[in-house]
Amino acid sequence: LHCAGVNYDNYLIKKKEEEICKTLAPKATGVVLLENATKNLDLDFFICFSSLSGAIGSAGQADYASANAFMDEYCIYRNKLVEKGSRKGMFRCQTTDKGNCSDVCAT
Repeated sequence: LHCAGVNYDNYLIKKKEEEICKTLAPKATGVVLLENATKNLDLDFFICFSSLSGAIGSAGQADYASANAFMDEYCIYRNKLVEKGSRKGMFRCQTTDKGNCSDVCAT
């Protein structure tokens, strides 16, 4: 399970680079590092918890929304690797705001 996240609410124009990096890292860098660390394992699944903000945005949370959108797209990329046979264990994605994102993270 990957359910990390950090958020610094503020409009993007007012955010410091450090805040943006700290917000992006747990979701974006985290999912890539975890996938690389498990790419040779015979996984049954790999679950990521995203946010609806990745699809619709959220005022004062552009970086957080971007990190979640990246995770959703990475899910799709990773599942294509599974379909090709170069990975095992489909990614599953669950939004933390509303329902699941099975339409985003194909099964």
